[in-house]
Amino acid sequence: MNFKNICIVGLGLIGGSLSKAFASKGYSVYGFDYDIETINIAKSEGIFSHLSNEIDSNVSNCDLVFVCVSIEKTLDAFKAIIPYLKENCIVCDVASVKSHFFNEVIKIIPKKVNFISTHPMAGTQYSGYKNSFKEIFIDRPFLIIKNEKARHLVDELSNFLKTNLCVNVYLINSVHEHDTLVSLISHLPMFIAVSLSNTLKKYNQDFPYLNLVAGPGFKDTSRLALQNPNFTYSIFKLNKEEISKVVDSYFDTLASLREFLEEDLEALRSEIVAAREFRGRF
Repeated sequence: MNFKNICIVGLGLIGGSLSKAFASKGYSVYGFDYDIETINIAKSEGIFSHLSNEIDSNVSNCDLVFVCVSIEKTLDAFKAIIPYLKENCIVCDVASVKSHFFNEVIKIIPKKVNFISTHPMAGTQYSGYKNSFKEIFIDRPFLIIKNEKARHLVDELSNFLKTNLCVNVYLINSVHEHDTLVSLISHLPMFIAVSLSNTLKKYNQDFPYLNLVAGPGFKDTSRLALQNPNFTYSIFKLNKEEISKVVDSYFDTLASLREFLEEDLEALRSEIVAAREFRGRF
């Protein structure tokens, strides 16, 4: 399939970065975002073939469409673009939680449109188009939910993304597997970052200079607490069942470590060594 024209709906960190990456490779990029300020910033960069703060018929010019809006608005965005989707085009979401909308999209997507759900495992603690950059995806994982009805298109999209974004594509069996996986590798770290920051906050009166003396250890492990609070809240809300399971598992690990700290220092040492060995694989 010829992906000459690419549509990006939602020009935040990921949508903006996709736009810049594809434009740098010579593709015509059509951008849509409801925020006028974002549209004005995007216009000033001159990389778009078309820009609008409302979904319009220009979507029908595109062979590849990425829906990059906030996860709570993903289904609404699909409903808005469906009347304009070109026959045989590929349309993707990039949502970090999928179970709340995926089946609904399957129900409403036209039969002659190919829906392939994706999730680039890339980002920073910053948000918005102003923080987007084309190199954000380089050597990062890019998850794709398997679609047996369009296996050849999944392969074609995978190769296209590898070539133009320099990503490492991984095929995931199902939406449930995806949401469970990201609860472990993405959402639990977010949960820990929030809890770690709020734990230190309890000691702020005793040590009002905490922010001045904190080293890279605290800053690295709590970085995700700097994300847009609306984004973090939406993830916790929409993937709460899977996150609750992994948080319970994390509590069990903490309880064991605390017990070893008080009663069995050799066991604690073994856990520290095991953690280092496992973390070294990443």
